[in-house]
Amino acid sequence: MEPREDAQPTAKVVFRSGPLRGNVLALEKDRTSIGRDERNDVAIHDDIVSSFHAAIVRVDGEHWLEDAGSKNGTFLNGERIERAQLKDGDVFCLCQAGPELQFTLGAPSLPTVLESTTATFSRTRSLVLALRELLPGRSTGRKLLSLTGVRKLLDYRLVEATRRERIFSLCLCGVFLLLCTGALVTTVIVVRGAGRGDPGAATPAPVPAGDLRGAPPARAAKAAVAIEPRLEPIYGGLFLAYRVEPVGEAVLANRGEEALSGCLLELRFEDASRLLVEPCLVPVPELAPGASVRMPLLPKLSTEILSAQTREVTAALLVTRGGEVLAKELRAVFIHGRHVFNWEKPERVAAFVDQNDPAVRELMKTVWDQRPATSRDEFPPPKLAGAVTLLTGLAHFGLRYLQDAANPISEVIDGKANDSVSYPGETLLGRSGDCDDLSVLCCAVLEAARIPAAFAVGSGHVFFLFDCGVAAEDLPDSPLDPATVHVWRGRVWIPVEATELAQPGASFGAAWAAAWRHAPALAAGEVRVVDLEEAWKTYQPMNAPPDPQTRAQIATIQRVREGLDERVRAALDGLKSLFRENLSKRVAEVAIGMDEGPARDQAVGRLYARSGLFDEARRVLERAVFGEEGPPQGSALRDWGRKLTEDAAVLLSDLALCVTLGADSASDYDSAVRYGELAVEGFSTAAPREKGELMLRLGLVHRLRGDLAAERSWTSKAFALDPGLEATYRRLVASSGPVAGPAEAIREFLRLGLRAAGRR
Repeated sequence: MEPREDAQPTAKVVFRSGPLRGNVLALEKDRTSIGRDERNDVAIHDDIVSSFHAAIVRVDGEHWLEDAGSKNGTFLNGERIERAQLKDGDVFCLCQAGPELQFTLGAPSLPTVLESTTATFSRTRSLVLALRELLPGRSTGRKLLSLTGVRKLLDYRLVEATRRERIFSLCLCGVFLLLCTGALVTTVIVVRGAGRGDPGAATPAPVPAGDLRGAPPARAAKAAVAIEPRLEPIYGGLFLAYRVEPVGEAVLANRGEEALSGCLLELRFEDASRLLVEPCLVPVPELAPGASVRMPLLPKLSTEILSAQTREVTAALLVTRGGEVLAKELRAVFIHGRHVFNWEKPERVAAFVDQNDPAVRELMKTVWDQRPATSRDEFPPPKLAGAVTLLTGLAHFGLRYLQDAANPISEVIDGKANDSVSYPGETLLGRSGDCDDLSVLCCAVLEAARIPAAFAVGSGHVFFLFDCGVAAEDLPDSPLDPATVHVWRGRVWIPVEATELAQPGASFGAAWAAAWRHAPALAAGEVRVVDLEEAWKTYQPMNAPPDPQTRAQIATIQRVREGLDERVRAALDGLKSLFRENLSKRVAEVAIGMDEGPARDQAVGRLYARSGLFDEARRVLERAVFGEEGPPQGSALRDWGRKLTEDAAVLLSDLALCVTLGADSASDYDSAVRYGELAVEGFSTAAPREKGELMLRLGLVHRLRGDLAAERSWTSKAFALDPGLEATYRRLVASSGPVAGPAEAIREFLRLGLRAAGRR
C-alpha cells in the first residue's frame, strides 16, 4: 500500500541502521527524546547509546537536533553537534559508530542492507558492527520502541522490505559460505596428499636465496598506542559533580607509523564494576603518527561511591578498535568516603551545604515563627532580623564545638591533606562539630530561608558570611560600622564565627563580634569567599534520605521553640543598642554644630530615620513637638489646642513619615495619619507646592492603611493646590508587577520625602 500524502508534509525520522532499522516515526510532539532508557519516547537498546542521548525539538515549525549530554556524542552529517537545525534529508548518528537516522519531510526510503552494512563498516572499521546489519541481535523481551506519544508509521512497509533484504542477503551469504567450505575442503585434501608423497601432488618450486617473492605475506603490525592515565582520587561527597567535572584524563599517543582511527577509550573498575551505572566509552579522534590527545574522563558513577568508608580500587583504561584491545593500563585509585574533603578547591564545600536536608528544613520552619514583625524599612532589615532569629535558634538548640579526631593537615592518605566534613543534618542532630561542620550547618539553615550565605576559607580556619539586606551604596547611611562588615558584590555581608554559636551562653552578637578580626583579611583578599549560589552550579549536595531513627530525631527539633522568643527579642534589642551606639558619634556632631531647637531636633530625627532606626527617630521628634509628656492620646490629639508654628508643622510632617515607614501595626498607621493632618493645618497657604506634597503623602498613607475614601479626599485637595502632582500620583499607583506592586513605589516616594524635608 502506498503512503498517503498529507496536505502538510509530516516530519519523520527513518532508522537507516541499528536495532530499529526500517522503522519510521512521525514527529508530532514538540520534543521527542531518544536514548537507551525506556522512559524516552524512542528507546534504542544498544550499549553505545546513552540512557538519555538526544532529542528532536520543534520550535516555530522548525526542527532542531539537541545532544542530551551523551557520553559518545551526537553527529549530524558527520560533525559532532550540541544543537543544530535539521533539514530535509539530514542524516545523524547516535555516537559516531552508533545507529544512523534520517530526518525527512517526504516519502522515506532506506539504503539496501548491503549498502547499510558497507557504510557501517566504512564508518566504524568494525566487522562486528557491520554484520549486525545482517544479523541484528535477539530481542531481550523489552520493547525496542517505547512510543510514549510518538506515532509509528506502518504504511511505508520499510520494516518488511528490510526483512526481505536480510533474508535474501543471508541466503547469498549461505551459498557463499558453502562454496568457500567446499574449496577449503578440497584444498586440505590436496595439501594432505602432497604431504604423504602422493605422486599426483605438485611439488613447490624452491625459492632462491634472497628471493622473497614466493614467501607468505607478513602480518600487518599491530597499532602502537600508548596510554598515560592521570586519575584523581574520587570523593563520594562530590557524587553529582562528577557528571560535569572529570575524575581525571588519559593522554593517548600514536606510536605507530600509520594514522589511528575508529578507536574507543574505555574506563573500567576491575574489582568494583558496580561503581559505574553504564559503560564509560569515549570515541578517540583520529591520530596521525606521533600525535597525542588529552581525553577527559566523565564516567557516570553509581551511588556506590556514597559509602562512608574510604577504599582503593583498580582502574583500567583500554583503547579498543572493533572489539580488539590495542592498549591497556591499570592504576590504583582511592574512592574516599562521602565525608572526606580536600580544601584544594574550596568551592567544592558547596556539595555539603544541603539546604533541603530534612533536619535543616524542620529547624528553619520551627525557628522562623519566632521572628518578630518588623517594617521592611526599619533597621535591622528583614534579612538581618531573620538571620539573627535563625542563628539564635541554633545557639538555643545547644550545639557544642568538637574538633575532628585527627589533624586535617596530617591526615594524608593519597598524597593530599584530607579533612572530614559532616552534612548539616548530621551536625544538627549530633549537636556537635568543628568549624567547617558548624559553618556548613549555619549556611544551610540560612539558605533554607532564602538568606544568601557564603563560605569563607582562611589559613587553617573557616567561617561564614551572610547578606544582611543592605546595598553597598546605603552603607554610609546605615548604623553599621564598616569595620565590622564586608562589602562584596554590591552588598553588605556580615561575617560570623560559627564556633562561637557552640559556646555556653552563645549569642549572635558574640559570634559576630568574634568575626570582626577577619574583616581586614577579607578586605585584603587574604580570605577566599565561596559564593554558594555559583558553586552549586557544579557542586550540588547529594545526601542520603533519613532512616526511621533519624526521622524520629528530627521530630524532636520542635522543642527548640520553648523560650526561644525571649532570646530572639534580647538578641535584636542588643543589636539596636549597638546600632544606637554606632550612631552616637554622628548624633554628637549634629548637637555640637547646631543650636538647641526644632532644627537640631529635626536633624537628629532624620539621622536616625535614614539609618532605619524609626523608633529612635519617633521618640526624638515626638519630644520636640509635644515635650517630655509626649503626645496626647486618642481624640485629645485631634483637639490639641496649641497654635502650630510652621517649624512644628515641619516636625510633624517628618514624624508622620517616620511612623509610616516604621509601622508594624494598624495603630501606627492611625498615629501617622493624625500627625499628618496636624501638619497640614500648620502649613502656610503661601507655599502651595509644599502643602500639596504633604496632602499627597497623607493620601498615600491612607492608601497603605486601606482607607481609600480618605485617600481620594486628600489627593483631590493636593491636585487642587498643585495640578502637577496628579501625574506623580498616577505613576506611583500604577502596578509594577505582582511582587513589588505600587506599595513599594509609594514607600520609596515617602522615603524621598523624608530626605527632601531635611533640605528645607
